Amino acid sequence: MKLGYIEDGSLFSNQAIRSVVEEMFIEGEQLLRIHTAWQLKNGQILLYEYSPRNSPASNFCFIDCMEDYNELCNELKWVHGK
Repeated sequence: MKLGYIEDGSLFSNQAIRSVVEEMFIEGEQLLRIHTAWQLKNGQILLYEYSPRNSPASNFCFIDCMEDYNELCNELKWVHGK
């Protein structure tokens, strides 16, 4: 399994506050999952996720604030702590 992340509270909105890329095998199939988030200047978080086992496999969403985003990350086992 390969993991990568970027996390730094001093970053600006054009840089990711968290980026997790996970390579995994499920039922013998190699899959890649991606979770990348940016904090916008208005405080909202723009989140992009790609997971080929989800429908749709790729999506963007806005989260109101960093506190809500951190709560979401705590619920996502593969993102939490990275």
